[in-house]
Amino acid sequence: MRIRRRTCPSGALAQVHVADRCPVDWPDDPGGRLTSAELASAWIAVRADGVLGYMGLTRDAERSRRSVAAGLPAERPDVAARIAGHGLTRVIQGVWGEWTPPAHMTDHGAMSLRTHEVDLFESSRGRMEAIAYRLLGSAGDAEDAVQDTYLRWHAADRERIETPEAWLTKVLTNLCLNQLTSARARRETYVGQWLPEPVLDGDRILGPADTLEQRESVSMAMLTLMERLSPNERVVYVLREAFGYAHREIAEILDITESNCQQIYRRAKQHLAVERSRTEIDAVAARKIVEEFLAAALSGDTEPLIRLLADDAVSMADGGGKVHARRTPVIGATGIAKYLRALFQPSDAKRAFVGGSPAFYAVVVNGGPAVLAEVDEQVIGVFCLDATPGGLASIHIQVNPDKLQRIARQWAAAGPHRPLVVNW
Repeated sequence: MRIRRRTCPSGALAQVHVADRCPVDWPDDPGGRLTSAELASAWIAVRADGVLGYMGLTRDAERSRRSVAAGLPAERPDVAARIAGHGLTRVIQGVWGEWTPPAHMTDHGAMSLRTHEVDLFESSRGRMEAIAYRLLGSAGDAEDAVQDTYLRWHAADRERIETPEAWLTKVLTNLCLNQLTSARARRETYVGQWLPEPVLDGDRILGPADTLEQRESVSMAMLTLMERLSPNERVVYVLREAFGYAHREIAEILDITESNCQQIYRRAKQHLAVERSRTEIDAVAARKIVEEFLAAALSGDTEPLIRLLADDAVSMADGGGKVHARRTPVIGATGIAKYLRALFQPSDAKRAFVGGSPAFYAVVVNGGPAVLAEVDEQVIGVFCLDATPGGLASIHIQVNPDKLQRIARQWAAAGPHRPLVVNW
């Protein structure tokens, strides 16, 4: 743990930056560790006598620092409690910079923000995370956008905000619009194909799933399709289709006219051009689809795969330049069958490349069937299968380790699991 040391008045709070890239073991962490990505950017408020106050924890160290400086409560209470419970502060060697607590804090680090204002935001957090995830396609970016919204909520003159939910949605949406605009430029230089971050079924960030439209809006296939939309089109489509916002409400959020909002919504639907029949998938059906897919992929023959695939199926993979993955889509049942047969053909070279013999599991990811590959309790890949009445319409293969961190934590916490295939 590398922390610059500077003195701090006894009893006062100081900011601590945990700039450590090594995992730390925690006895009560279901996954057995707090990931290095989380610790690398964590800022903690701590008293000079070693007592933990609260923390900011995001993938962005500067955003985390601002959260702590503003005196915001822990955005990851589960992690904060784990750190406090196991006395991380006792091994901190010093603090980075002196700091005078804001007026709304006591000298013991307790929050004096009005409880109802904190509760109001927290009651909206799940909805905002679900909106941001559909807009950005990244769970990590979605959580960061919500935390940035928290910073603005904290800095705002809240007494003058008549409808807090509408205000929060507008701020969050504008943050996501900015992120989408900059993301477009970044993805032009992205190595290979950019795919959304997969999330296990049951994750709060998936949001409401009461209607078929809500469930489909968070499917891997739809999140990938929405990359075709302009930022405004994506906002209008998500708020209207998945969350039932009226055009008038969306128009107010985007500062456009209601008729313009309706035109944008029609364009978005045309660009997505989703004409295929929708298929409802439960856990039992998802497992059956995965079993059939693995049996075909491991058969060493292309015919079983061709029978499972739609004629115009598409396969895409995302390695992010960090893991070898095909950089262009494979189109058509025959081409995908040949690609998958080669990919799933076991060999010593492949086992050496992935670090061992992978086990394959049937899971439900973003509401659809998926194959999760694991080596020595490390998730190395997720294959999302888009099932339609005409066969598998698309296969999205995520192997970028940055986009597997969240699902790996979820998977470890939900274990143990029984694999469908071992000794590959």
